[in-house]
Amino acid sequence: MKKQLKSIALIHGWAEGSWQARRFVECLQQNDLELITDPHNADIIVGHSAGCYLVPETKARLIVLIGLPYWPGKPLVVSWLEKLKAEVGQHRGRRDFGWFLRKLVHNAWYILSRPSSLYRFLKNKRLMSLPKTSTNTKVVLIRNLEDRFCTPKVASLLPEAKDYPIVELPGLHDDCWLEPQAYIEIIRKYADELA
Repeated sequence: MKKQLKSIALIHGWAEGSWQARRFVECLQQNDLELITDPHNADIIVGHSAGCYLVPETKARLIVLIGLPYWPGKPLVVSWLEKLKAEVGQHRGRRDFGWFLRKLVHNAWYILSRPSSLYRFLKNKRLMSLPKTSTNTKVVLIRNLEDRFCTPKVASLLPEAKDYPIVELPGLHDDCWLEPQAYIEIIRKYADELA
């Protein structure tokens, strides 16, 4: 009998951290999954946004990439402004605008408190390489339908993505932090297939 995959390491994007992931972590725990800090010891690694490019070489059996920033020819600042506009509309409609404002403050804090990360992010025209699939590791890409950072054509434009199952969900780039259950269900589905 194979080992059930239970331990998960999160790799946040460049302007986010544990504050944004609180609901996601609570949902992991409710689904009998254990959050650990070292991705080298995790059964499952979840990368979000720029964190998708920071997944280390690992023995993890499952790697889930959420909101991969990849849109050739579209400037990052354009994606960010489109994302910001869409989020303002989303949060006004949900009546959770306070959460959105706190998220922006935390984004600014993470950027200012980690200047070397910001420098590396802005300096690299092409981010680090994406994880490779293998006989021991499955890589899954989750793309939100209204994500302003991940092109709808990612499967045909990004060579690495041709080997990834791609799951599309409604919503915006950061929706995994707001409504994590659908993402956890996808993680559980693929983890159960590998167990």
